[in-house]
Amino acid sequence: MEGKKVTSYFSEYFQIFVGIVLTSLGLKAFLLPNGFLDGGVTGIALLCIMRKSS
Repeated sequence: MEGKKVTSYFSEYFQIFVGIVLTSLGLKAFLLPNGFLDGGVTGIALLCIMRKSS
């Protein structure tokens, strides 16, 4: 019973990690080079970075 719980936690954290990696790759490879902005907190951070660099 305890081993199944550990496996479930590992699986959930691994899926979260994969999602973060894929999101960061998409942001860096597609959105930023083409000048697109993302929504939410990420978009606000990108606006701040773009304003600071220009």
